[in-house]
Amino acid sequence: MPGLHLIVPITSLDVLLSLRPDQKNLREFCLANGIEIILVWSEEVSLPQNNYRTRVFAPIYGVP
Repeated sequence: MPGLHLIVPITSLDVLLSLRPDQKNLREFCLANGIEIILVWSEEVSLPQNNYRTRVFAPIYGVP
């Protein structure tokens, strides 16, 4: 069975860009909950032609 994807909305682009999760704790959280990928996103963007800004964390695959 494939792992889960956690999708997290963030209201502020500044907050989204400043996220610096603790990789060890995030990896433990993902493993304990069967989560493969965490995608955080915001509708606040820096370029008007974009609709969303996203970041992806996948600590179980070594993607910080």
